[in-house]
Amino acid sequence: MLPLGQPMFRLTFASALMGAFSVAMLYVLIKKSIPFASQSTGNPGGGWFGEVPAFFGALTFAFSYQHWFQACGAKGSIYTLNTMLAVTTLYFLLKMREEGWFTRGFLLAGFFLGLGLSVHWETQAVLIPAYAWFFITAQNRTRIGEFFSNLLRPFDLWSWFRRSAAAYGGKSGWVRILTFLLLPLSSYLYLPIRAHGGPSLNWWDPGNFERFLTVVLRRNYAGTGDPHSWDTVHRNLGRFWFHAHDQYGVLFTAILLFLALAGLVWLYRNQKVHAIGFLLFGSGVFAGVVFYNAPREGYQWTLDNFFTPVFLTLSFFSGVSLAGFCRWAAQKNIPRMVSLCLSAGCLGLALAPLGLNYNANDQSAYTVSYEEGINILKTASRDGVILCNGDIDILPLWYLQLVEGKRPDAASFTTQLAGLQWYRDDLSRQWPFLQTSTRGDVQPDIAVEDMIHLNSSNHPFYVTNIYCQGVPWLWKNHSPVPDGMLWRLADTHGQNFAFTSNRTNELWS
Repeated sequence: MLPLGQPMFRLTFASALMGAFSVAMLYVLIKKSIPFASQSTGNPGGGWFGEVPAFFGALTFAFSYQHWFQACGAKGSIYTLNTMLAVTTLYFLLKMREEGWFTRGFLLAGFFLGLGLSVHWETQAVLIPAYAWFFITAQNRTRIGEFFSNLLRPFDLWSWFRRSAAAYGGKSGWVRILTFLLLPLSSYLYLPIRAHGGPSLNWWDPGNFERFLTVVLRRNYAGTGDPHSWDTVHRNLGRFWFHAHDQYGVLFTAILLFLALAGLVWLYRNQKVHAIGFLLFGSGVFAGVVFYNAPREGYQWTLDNFFTPVFLTLSFFSGVSLAGFCRWAAQKNIPRMVSLCLSAGCLGLALAPLGLNYNANDQSAYTVSYEEGINILKTASRDGVILCNGDIDILPLWYLQLVEGKRPDAASFTTQLAGLQWYRDDLSRQWPFLQTSTRGDVQPDIAVEDMIHLNSSNHPFYVTNIYCQGVPWLWKNHSPVPDGMLWRLADTHGQNFAFTSNRTNELWS
């Protein structure tokens, strides 16, 4: 809603803002997890002791390759928002321990968890063990151990439930808690409202309850990956190890792994609850991504975005590892200049990824999608039909045609959805000539062939470079000829500029 440039700029700006907020929240979480970090500077371990580890962990995460990459792009706003909501939920669960924050902290933690579930529920689901751990350990008024000891004593167990409910304000307290959790989930109602308002932008149609559940539960992505097997797990592990190097470079990654292990041991000895909780946080994400996902061979890069909380956990324990050293240095009453030099050295080390990743993450000229869309629209003749394969090639056209109003005469659609009746109905409302004789849900190739058969004499049909690589059924009946940024189907209207040079065709391919 801010009057800042184009919509893509606003999304990118929001992505950077949420990424920066996540870094600040990690700084706060590290300080809250270090014992004695809040002491005054006059006591051993105060002030300087808490600042250096927190800054080290926050900066290490800030300049990790994937988080920085997400913060610099519009699509990254999905993942930076997820990260921000996760660390904010953790923050309020930790606040429950403070005086006067027991109920308020839980209400707000539930609210931000609900927001996270409404953004990407699968990502938040793998974090629930960590959330549950911090919630259980925050209960100072009801002991969770009594619950397990009373499992075989129904009357004692009922008494435990009554005392537990009373700790949250009785029945009214639980009503408030459920309200704060469910209220953000009401944003899912935006799906059918928006789908009805702009049907040509739909990736699915939540117009009835069954299709609404399909969208929420992400069933429309079913069948896009390989069957789960140990081979897919092995591929995912390989991608993680490859990406771990990619975060900081081999040497600095090895240093961070050593520091993180040392930080885990130190924190377990000094603040066991936080050590276990954050280990569950990172382990839950790691296990979820590696064992739950099964992308097709060559598509492991789609996992990179979801590994971000693992590197956040690595940065957390790396920062904590300096706490033991800083505490020892503070107790030795070393000269102030020495402590300042040590601090500068630690923070300088945390800035190392800035030099390693700056060139790789420089996205100032990253306008490929926009330029590709412009050139596709320039290629298409008047009243042309552009067949796209999926989100990579259709989204630039949606933005240029429906947001900026360029080339409304050119019809564009994704053939992934062309077999669905509701999608073809939406297309025919926008471009009436695309109406087909095929009715009902069918295979996409049947619907597309019907469109070509009915309109090939009056409209040129094009396919994108992405489309032509993965749809062999189209070439059984049609010959593709390269034309600008597209391939024109030779048996459709307006074939005027076929490439005749073999050398040109070789360059194009």
